[in-house]
Formats: sequence, structure tokens, C-alpha cells
Amino acid sequence: MPRKRPRPSSSPAEGPILGDFPSAKAWGQRLRLSGSAAGVPPAPLYSVAFCGVCEALENVFASVGGNRISVYQLSENADGIELLQLFVDEDTAEDFYSCDWTSGPNGEPWLCAGGQNSHIKVLNCGRGGDEAAHQPSVARVLQGHTNQVLCLAAHPLEPALLLSASKDESARLWNVHSGSCVAIFAGHEGHRQQVLSCAWHPEGRSLVTAAMDQYIKIWSLDTLEVQRAIVEARTWDPEEKGRQFPTLHEQFPQFSTRHVHTDYVDCVRFLGNLLMSKSIENTIVFWNPTPSKARKDAVTVLREYTFQDANFWYVKFDLDVQNGRLAVGNRMGSVFIWNLYAAPELNLIEEEAAKDEDVRDGLGSEEQQQSGHGKQDSRTPSPTESSLTEETDAADEQSAIQVFEADKYRFLVPPHHKVSRTGRAIVRDVAFSPDGNNLVFCCEDGTVWRFATNEASSESRQSS
Repeated sequence: MPRKRPRPSSSPAEGPILGDFPSAKAWGQRLRLSGSAAGVPPAPLYSVAFCGVCEALENVFASVGGNRISVYQLSENADGIELLQLFVDEDTAEDFYSCDWTSGPNGEPWLCAGGQNSHIKVLNCGRGGDEAAHQPSVARVLQGHTNQVLCLAAHPLEPALLLSASKDESARLWNVHSGSCVAIFAGHEGHRQQVLSCAWHPEGRSLVTAAMDQYIKIWSLDTLEVQRAIVEARTWDPEEKGRQFPTLHEQFPQFSTRHVHTDYVDCVRFLGNLLMSKSIENTIVFWNPTPSKARKDAVTVLREYTFQDANFWYVKFDLDVQNGRLAVGNRMGSVFIWNLYAAPELNLIEEEAAKDEDVRDGLGSEEQQQSGHGKQDSRTPSPTESSLTEETDAADEQSAIQVFEADKYRFLVPPHHKVSRTGRAIVRDVAFSPDGNNLVFCCEDGTVWRFATNEASSESRQSS
């Protein structure tokens, strides 16, 4: 999710550290000379992310796919998008699946990307990059995952912290400045299949993970052990200490449930203290964890956002919290946008709105497994494989509506606005710009698109 992070200060004598990207014109010449722009089939793109490290770079975003990481900026040219930088991994078998931005120790923009080979590449895209070659330099390579890296999320307040989710059934917390793996979230009460998505609470004190096992888990960072590990990792030097950082193993989430979806959960985000999550059921669910002594995994569903042709996994949505918008793509090449906040007069329909809310609970995890609820194919494909899966029947129960502190989100669901475009490629990821005025999305045919959300009559623009 696009975010604004604390803006690092720079020395006036040295000039600005941020925003020192090579020109798009130089890159266009280099691409033509290398032959990369023609004759080579474009790789599927899986992730897009805006740079929110400072206001000056809020129109810069990145996309990843294949062994390439591309950095763009929004522009007023015919395409609406300019290519600024391109990083091509020397490993031709690499396939990047996820990316996110943070900043280095001196405030320079760092771009993190992970994928097929289980490593996370941290690229310095600012002044510290390779200016002569017009490309970013590798600042760090984070190693620890034992399988594909499927999701990355930078901490909303602390630039040094990065969260990753992997096919190895774990999520990991990293300090990208020191290169240390701070903590691993897996084990006894962790996920049992690929962790497809991870995200931070806006205050950064907890995180959420979602996986193929249908579980969504909230993990707390407020424990003494985790806080101590975060502090120690900031200055840990393996050469000085003679060993790698003693990574903390967290095996017990603060909250865990599988009562929101009935299949793979491939995207989850916090909206305040509440959550939005998506499976392959053509629906995004807005819900509230409501654990009790009787049912520790109970949830209250507040709203469901339904759209078409979305029975593919590894398709991500994005939230524009400031302007109250939700966007997601589908397998037919369309993007759907909802306005989350109803007009004030609609809030008067409180009883009718409450009818749409339901409380989901049910059998405990052991009983569920014995009864076969949520049973799925044991095969665990990668995002590059055909991702169409058979939808399962919903098996959740409805009970009396509980009182909860979510009144400000008791909005009615307005019809979505569908952004149509030429082509029928799967839209894998979408991203709102930090100001919410633009939406970019990437597709499996290797294209990147821009849509001006502040212009009602705008049409999407393409860059390949």
C-alpha cells in the first residue's frame, strides 16, 4: 500500500539525496542498443509499488517480473509513463514476484524485490546507484527463506524494517540496513502452506499474514522479546560479533482464523484496526476480528465487495485510505474501483446497513481438519503456473450480530466503477499513488497501465 514515511533530512551543502534518477531518454537509447526493447517476449509482471519515501518521489513507482526490475515516473507524455531505471538480474532463472520501497541509512530510495530464487534484492535507486550505467546498485541481498518470496511490505514508520512472506510457510522480519533477519513468524501455530500475503498495521506494532491454508493470522511486535531483537539488530555486525544475528522464532500469533474465506487467501490489508482480505471467490471481505472466550477465532463481516472473473489466485488489491478507495483487477484485464465512504445521508440507514453484517465462527482448527471443512488440493503451485482453481462452497455459519466498534465504517456498498482497457491479460497487481490521483496496474502480458483517478472521464494509458 502506498505510504508516507518519515522524510530524512539531507545536508544543504551536498544537495538533495533523493530523486537523483538517470533520464528516461538515456534509458530508451540503452534499451534499443541492447535489443531488449524488441524481439524479446515481455515477462509477466506481478507487482507494482509507488515510492513513498518522500514527497518529491511520489510520482515514481516500480514494477517487477521475470528477472527485471523497472522504475518509472508518471509524466505528461503520450504514454503517461516514463522509464527511469532498469535492473536486469544476472540470474536468468530469477522471476521477481513482489516489490516495495523503503529508504537507506542516509535517506536514499531503496527498492526491495523478491521472487523465485528465495533471496531479497535491495537496490539503491538514488545517488548511491551506478550512475554511469544508469541503473541502481545492489545495496543488500537478504538470504534466509528456503523457497519463493511471494510478498514484501516495508514498515510504515521505521524504514529499516521489511516484512516478507514465502512459499516456505513463514514470514520474516528483516533489518535491511544491517542485513539481519530479526524474527521468523512460523512454527507450532503458524501457517501450514504458502504464505501469500503480509501487511503492517498503520502504527507498525502488529502485522498480518494470509496463506493457502485459508488462515489469516495477526502477529504482535509488542512483546519484550521482539522489541529487544529489533533494537539489537539495528547495530549488529556479523564480522565484529563473529556470528550471524540470533534470529527470534515467533510461533504463536495474537489472532488466527479461517472463517473469512473458503480457499487460498492471497491478499490482506489493514484498514485502521479492521481488515480487508481476498480469496479466489470473486469477493473482497471487510471484517473485524471479534475473539471471545468461547470462540477465539470468530470474526464479524462488515461488508463484501463482489466483482467478476476473479477465480485466479495471486491477484492483489490496493487501498487508498486517504480518499476512501479500493481497487482490484481480474483475469479479463479489467480493474474495479469502489468508493468506500458513503454520503453522509446514507449513514442514517443504520438498521438496513446492519442487516448486511454477519458474525462468522465455527469449529476449531482441529475439528475443522477432522470434518474436512476447507479441504483443498495438497499441490502448491507457484504464481507462474496456471492459477485457475476450483471454487469451494461457503461453509460459514451466521449468528446474532455482535456490538462492535466499527460504526464509522457502516457504509453502504456503492456500485463499483470498472476501468476497461484493450487486451485480456490478467491484472496481477494495482497501486494507488500516495496522493490518490493515479492508479497504476501491471499485467501478465508484461504491460503497465496508468489511470487518472481524479478525472472521471479519463481513459487508461499503456506502457509496455
